[in-house]
Amino acid sequence: MFLHLEPSRAQISDLNKRLIGFYKHVRDLPEELVNGIQGVATRFNATDMDDKKKFYLGLRSDFNETNPDSLDSSIGVYSLNKLCFNGLYRENAKGLYNVPFGQKRTFPEVNPEDFFEISGLLQSTEIIHCTFSEALKSAVSGDFVYFDPPYVPLEGTLIRTGNAGGSRPWEQGWRYGKPETERVADCSALHPR
Repeated sequence: MFLHLEPSRAQISDLNKRLIGFYKHVRDLPEELVNGIQGVATRFNATDMDDKKKFYLGLRSDFNETNPDSLDSSIGVYSLNKLCFNGLYRENAKGLYNVPFGQKRTFPEVNPEDFFEISGLLQSTEIIHCTFSEALKSAVSGDFVYFDPPYVPLEGTLIRTGNAGGSRPWEQGWRYGKPETERVADCSALHPR
């Protein structure tokens, strides 16, 4: 949505600290980020087919050890997304990225110009790590607010309940004791147009 609208002033937020770090590095250090990603791509492409899964698992293990705010974490966010199964981002109960290898033969082409263009769009963007309800507190009448919709798990599936580590059935609600869709409706009602 952000890239489609190209706002002159914006705020992007997410609860995923690694994703927020990635956005900040695209904005502030696009050349360094691209160089790091191209380095991963070069090493992956030079790896024998029989060892590509091992390469991916090593990359994933290293990623899980990085500081979420670091450039290495951002390089990992992008690289793992391109090499993993179906471009998923998933963490286990310990907060470790655990998506399996996507059986890729080559690393998808990296276009530096895309990063530089998006970096330019992000220059006047506030990028923050927070919940959607915290982000909404700064919204005022007339603001365009977009929430990435929650992903409702399959019936009977357990969901993570945040940093506390435990899980509970979706029907019992997400982090705040209500299904996310009700939370969005509650927050939206705070700022009617």
